[in-house]
Amino acid sequence: MTKPIFTRYRLWIGCWLVLWASGCVSVEQQSQRYQQLQPQRYVIVHPEGRESVPEYIEFARWKSQQGYSIEWIPFSMAASPEQRFRSVSQQLKKRRPTDGDSAYLLIAATDEELPMGPWQPVGTDLTIRSDLPLLAGREDLGGRLETSDWQPAVAFPPTWICGRIPYEDPEVVAAALKSARIFQQKQGPRSALLGSERFAVASDAALVMAGVRNDLQALDWSTHLFNEDWPREQKLDDKTVNVTATRKGDRYLETSKYQIEWSFISSWNFNSPDIVYVISHASGYIKNGKRYIGAGTQLFAPRAFCHWNDPEFNARHEQRSPTTPAIFLTTGCTMGNPENPMLELMTVKGWAAAIVTGTHNTEPLPLFAAIRAERSAPLYFAAGLTVGQSHHATLNAYLKDSNWDPGNWLLYPWAKKAKLQNVLGLTIYGDPSISMENRSSVQ
Repeated sequence: MTKPIFTRYRLWIGCWLVLWASGCVSVEQQSQRYQQLQPQRYVIVHPEGRESVPEYIEFARWKSQQGYSIEWIPFSMAASPEQRFRSVSQQLKKRRPTDGDSAYLLIAATDEELPMGPWQPVGTDLTIRSDLPLLAGREDLGGRLETSDWQPAVAFPPTWICGRIPYEDPEVVAAALKSARIFQQKQGPRSALLGSERFAVASDAALVMAGVRNDLQALDWSTHLFNEDWPREQKLDDKTVNVTATRKGDRYLETSKYQIEWSFISSWNFNSPDIVYVISHASGYIKNGKRYIGAGTQLFAPRAFCHWNDPEFNARHEQRSPTTPAIFLTTGCTMGNPENPMLELMTVKGWAAAIVTGTHNTEPLPLFAAIRAERSAPLYFAAGLTVGQSHHATLNAYLKDSNWDPGNWLLYPWAKKAKLQNVLGLTIYGDPSISMENRSSVQ
């Protein structure tokens, strides 16, 4: 007798779920694999002369004290961008770690000094900035990008575990390198500030972030979750501030009134968490002709952040920066554009020791794999991996999990595009070797 269609459908879905669950990468096993990696080399790519900058000299001395062998790879600013890219690629190939070994790589250069592309993945209309093609050994800058041009950079074991300091201003560079050291040497209880804003339906992002909260609490972390939906600890609009801005024009004073949301920023400032993690859409703000890109309209909006750090607007708070910087992670689209002035503002004011975000749009596809990646990303770091190892482990697991996700095949054109955006775009700005090895759950 033939089984009813509904019964067969449930069996089919059940089989998919069983296969997907059995194919998922275990967070614990993935963490253990990366914990076995013990890179001994730390390579710094830089424009000629930057190795003599006092901040980098001190940074290299600190890394040497940690047991790393420091190597400098210079490139000439007199060469064209294409020549600089090719020169660095060729030098990285010569110094490539032996099979099975890994090395940390810090690109101490802006996007103009050593371009991140842009790249055009074959078969898509995407234009993405990324360092992965350089790590994979590509020598031609820009243009069409095949899978072979980037996928080796996220295969296990990683060859290069990479971060970038995308700043040229000496003050910002000094702040970035100082923050890495402060974060690494911090001790005491572990804490995370979490926030999410609704994507499509009520509690869609809140439930994912609540899972992150529960995972971290099980590891004795102190956590606090902001969201407009349940479950949460705090609603987003509890501390709205009315602001009157007066700007002097050529002939008159222009006054405007609007509301800004400071509750999430205030919590970050006064609690100095170790991790700040935001799942939300991006938000923009134009100031002095520059477009600032933040995460969320109420969580980490750029206008609110700019006003918080401006003593003319925020005169009531003497403490306008956290005591210690955090690792900042967000899925907000394009916040990782290397020209985004929010990155510099967060760095120079001491808010972030490392910023992990995307240069392009991010998409929650394939859905199951994307949700697992969002939940597991902070867990790798909580397990003791460095920022770079955690980042690599997340991307590696996401690609493997997506192969077992039914959405990868049912929605293949959209899933393929989403994976390219997510993997190529996600970038670390900061020292990739910092971790929480000195932390404990006890004061």
